[in-house]
Amino acid sequence: QRKRLRKLAASDLTRWRVTAEDRWLAAHAKRVDSVYDRAFKATGTKAAPWYRIDGSDPAFRSVAVGERVLWALRRAIRFQPAQGQPAAKKTARKAELAIKRSARLLPREHYERTLLTLQSRLAHLSRKAAFLGRGAVIVFEGMDAAGKGGAIRRLVHPLDVRQYKVIPVSAPTADERLYPYLWRFWRQVPAQGNWAIFDRSWYGRVLVERVRGFAASPDWSRAFDEINDFEAQLAVQGLVICKFWLDVSPEVQLRRFRVRDAEPLKRFKVDQEDWINRRHFAAYRLAASDMVKRTSTRHAPWTLADGDDKESARLTVLRTVIRAIEKAV
Repeated sequence: QRKRLRKLAASDLTRWRVTAEDRWLAAHAKRVDSVYDRAFKATGTKAAPWYRIDGSDPAFRSVAVGERVLWALRRAIRFQPAQGQPAAKKTARKAELAIKRSARLLPREHYERTLLTLQSRLAHLSRKAAFLGRGAVIVFEGMDAAGKGGAIRRLVHPLDVRQYKVIPVSAPTADERLYPYLWRFWRQVPAQGNWAIFDRSWYGRVLVERVRGFAASPDWSRAFDEINDFEAQLAVQGLVICKFWLDVSPEVQLRRFRVRDAEPLKRFKVDQEDWINRRHFAAYRLAASDMVKRTSTRHAPWTLADGDDKESARLTVLRTVIRAIEKAV
């Protein structure tokens, strides 16, 4: 533990990960272990046991955690391994290689170095006293399979897990439909110093609801002004607002759909709705263009990212958020 803390503290890119609390815990390791021992004995039960895993070897640690989670899931649902997985994995691998050949990818070492540098900058900014008096609302919209999930994972990696919440947005529930359209989003506005990261958002009214006919024309037409007013109120309260549209070409989207369909561990990412939405690809792009023109404001601008190159899009997201926070604080 001490070796790892020294290594992290020695680099400008990782120094932010070592806190005063980490140093105190390391200095009082025996006392901390004793407290952990008592906690494990007092709260370990048959229904919710504790597992001690040696973290010295990162590879062993990852496999050991995965094995225990898998064992628990199999025990709970009497899991039966799917048949034909090797062939499916081979098909998925071919599709992944086709995507990599077609995408304009950054050199891997350059990407990883740049990613770590940007995450380090974001980590420092998110802990500054000036930001803790504000907060951030980050919105991700885009075509299916454009890489929103991957961009969100890279964005939250340097943040304190107690500091942010990722809100996946789907169709409103029966209860939510009883209230004005924006009510369910007001409930997710972050407290000062916190982050609310929306995986899809209130823009569903002018995107999927418009394209698929789930909202009447007067409702989605009126929503542009309602959304602008909503975001203006967030900005007045000191929240930093960043909005991202991740686009993807129809060819790359289709290949990614096929990769997910062929890979058992990714198959859940594509459902019937995704294939239906693909039929309306041109209509979605038209609606997105209209949305960007009518809702990109000084305090809540849109940033467009090319989702055909996921790595470049992730760096664009981080750079944009960093610039926005630096400007605010």
